[in-house]
Amino acid sequence: MLTKDLAQALSARLDGDGAIGIERLAHPGDAKRPSDLAVAMSGEAVAALSRCTALAVVVSGKHPVPLGSFRAVITVEEGRIALAKLTALFDPGPARSEGVHPTAIIAPDAVLGTGVSIGAYTVIGPRSRIGDGAAILTQVTVGADVAIGESCIVCGMVGISGSVTIGDRVRLAGGVGIGDHVRIGDQAVVAAGSGVGSNVPANAFVSGYPALPHQRTLENFQYLGRQKRLHGKVDEIGARLEAVERSIRNSGG
Repeated sequence: MLTKDLAQALSARLDGDGAIGIERLAHPGDAKRPSDLAVAMSGEAVAALSRCTALAVVVSGKHPVPLGSFRAVITVEEGRIALAKLTALFDPGPARSEGVHPTAIIAPDAVLGTGVSIGAYTVIGPRSRIGDGAAILTQVTVGADVAIGESCIVCGMVGISGSVTIGDRVRLAGGVGIGDHVRIGDQAVVAAGSGVGSNVPANAFVSGYPALPHQRTLENFQYLGRQKRLHGKVDEIGARLEAVERSIRNSGG
């Protein structure tokens, strides 16, 4: 994958050469090959870049590196989200073999691309199309008229409703549910157990039920964690108001 394609997949800024071919991710201390992408999201990792001989690096905007230090510098806003996307792009996924498992049920008019893997007890509905190199793992249900792009990975126990369109290189983690007529863009990542009821843009990382941008889901969980303290404050204010009202009544005011 070229550095310009990586920057696009990460929705990141690219400074420098966009035509460097990247074959693997590496910590700056281990990035020795021209085709390595040095991943430096923390201050400690950025400090290790001084020993790095890779041509390209991806860094967080919180820990920038001087321009010109490398032939290509990819700068991301959210380091954790970028790491999740990079892992999805470079991780080959679970071990699998091409072909259809004998227990899978494939509609007669479904179309499977070359190099497709269909796992045990998976169901592919009528008129659905599975792109080249896609891996549909175990106990997945794909409804009718679904289009799944090239090199996608659909993990176990995923349910895809009818007329869903999924782009290329999408990752659907285990237990994801997708409502009908939803479109999921290229290279999107959907976290495990998420419920997708609306379109997901390309390169997005969504999670939760309903599925939202991952950072927003984390913020919602943090807010829920503060609810007990908030309710305690409300109860305290209510008790103070009642005390004031009693005082006014007792004083005859």
